[in-house]
Amino acid sequence: MHRQKKTCIAMMLCAAMLSQSFVFDAYGTSAADSSVSKSASGASMFTLDKLGSVTLKQSVSVKLTDMNISVHPDGNILTYTLRYSNNSGSRVDLIDYFSKLSTPSGTIIKGKVVTSDAGKRTLPANSSQSVTYYVNIGRSAQVNGMKVSMFGWDFSSATYEKKLGGFTIPAQYSSVVPVGKSKKMKMNNISVTAKADTVQRYTINGKVYIKLGMKLSNGGTKVLSDPGYKAYLKSAGGSIFELLPESSSTGYKLQPQESRTIYYWTEFLPR
Repeated sequence: MHRQKKTCIAMMLCAAMLSQSFVFDAYGTSAADSSVSKSASGASMFTLDKLGSVTLKQSVSVKLTDMNISVHPDGNILTYTLRYSNNSGSRVDLIDYFSKLSTPSGTIIKGKVVTSDAGKRTLPANSSQSVTYYVNIGRSAQVNGMKVSMFGWDFSSATYEKKLGGFTIPAQYSSVVPVGKSKKMKMNNISVTAKADTVQRYTINGKVYIKLGMKLSNGGTKVLSDPGYKAYLKSAGGSIFELLPESSSTGYKLQPQESRTIYYWTEFLPR
């Protein structure tokens, strides 16, 4: 009789230095049975929105809206997204502000803008804009305890910088998204909502296979073409497995407001 076994799965879509991750908990038992982890549902109650905002100057503020970690052999990559809001009547130069990430061990690393956001250098009057940054955090694998601090240039100080505030990720925060819940991300600079629709486990000739169905919804105004991202599965033990898309799930094009489920397969060897 097949014994139910808990499998923690992390699905990562990777392109260059930016890795968008879609992480969820699931119980894999058979092709017809998958259920949501109660612990994941509870952990996801805390959202980054509850951290509030940091004032950069009068009528200009910033919020932390997203944070994820993807595993790489030469060091794990943490990405975080800051949303700047300019409620003033004049333009704001983003070069006047910068952020640093502090790890729980005390390491401080200045965030670098991902290539796709490199052109976002100004913030027009009465507008908002999101910018994603990345840092190499070595062996660290948890976002809990990470802190993003905001700075502005201050040439009257010894360090030429002034700390304006920050965001600390609390222990109760989790980037795990339960099956059936959705996560917003950017693909080819288009806003996309991703949701783990199905997680199915098959045993064939003594080998275990996982089939993942990820529903993508194009929330932008342009056609989303298959970006050719590589996808990976991360087990609870930290092992990484490359996911291969079904032939029908490659080369797709999603019209604005259109949705489609993309299917991936991998042989799963938990350890």
